[in-house]
Amino acid sequence: MVQDLIKTTTRNILKNKISTKKEVSNKKNQIVDFSNKLKITINEIRDFLRITMYNNKDVLKKNNEGKKIIKKLFSVINKNPKKYIKTKYLKTNKERAISDYISGMTDRYAIQLYRASK
Repeated sequence: MVQDLIKTTTRNILKNKISTKKEVSNKKNQIVDFSNKLKITINEIRDFLRITMYNNKDVLKKNNEGKKIIKKLFSVINKNPKKYIKTKYLKTNKERAISDYISGMTDRYAIQLYRASK
């Protein structure tokens, strides 16, 4: 992809006779770009992922379970944040500190804490 981007961009620079950064900004058409062939491949990959991953019912079910766990953890930690997070991190923005704490958890730890909080 990187090689394709470099080749296509170089071709576009030469074709448009660009010699300065300002000329790149002033062009209406895109200079830094992938080739049409690679764009087709990228779209095929996106379609494949959308069908097999993002819209897969089993994946969506797992995502929804994960959302439920995260919401519950946020609620539990928000009730007693000092039990989980050092006070100095809670002073500036408590919600951000809780979010950062949860995002740093492994899946296994988050599930374990969720089950313990039921």
